[in-house]
Amino acid sequence: MAPNAIGSLLVGRLQPKTAQRIGICAFFMCVVAILAALNVGSVILFLTVSVLAGIAQGTAFTGSMRRLLVKTGQQDRAGVLSTIYLLSYSGAAVPNLIVGRLSGMFGLFQIAIGYGLLVAASCIVTLFASHRDETV
Repeated sequence: MAPNAIGSLLVGRLQPKTAQRIGICAFFMCVVAILAALNVGSVILFLTVSVLAGIAQGTAFTGSMRRLLVKTGQQDRAGVLSTIYLLSYSGAAVPNLIVGRLSGMFGLFQIAIGYGLLVAASCIVTLFASHRDETV
C-alpha cells in the first residue's frame, strides 16, 4: 500500500490522462519484469520490481480517479466512489477465485503469465479508451 501512495503523490502535477497512461504502461512493464524475475528465480529483483509496480499502480489509479471525479458533481461523488471500489474489489476477487481453482493444474509461473495477460489487456483497454476520450 505504501508504494501505491507514493505513486499518487508523484503525479500530482500531471494531467489526469497523462498520469493514467504513464501509470498503466509502467505497471505493465513492471509486470513483465516481475515475470522475468520469477523465471530466473531472483527474489531481490522480484521485490524491487514489485515496489515499483505498486508505485505505477498508484499513478494509474490516481489519474483514473481524477479523470472520473472531475466529470462528477459533488452530489454524485459518493455513488461513483462506491461503484469504483465495488468494481475494484470484484476485479481482484474474481481472478483470484479463478486462480484458486486453477492452482492445482498450473504452477506459479503459468498463473503469473495469466495475470500478465490480464494486465496487458487492461493496459490496451485503458490506452484505447483514453485516446477515444480525446477524439470524442
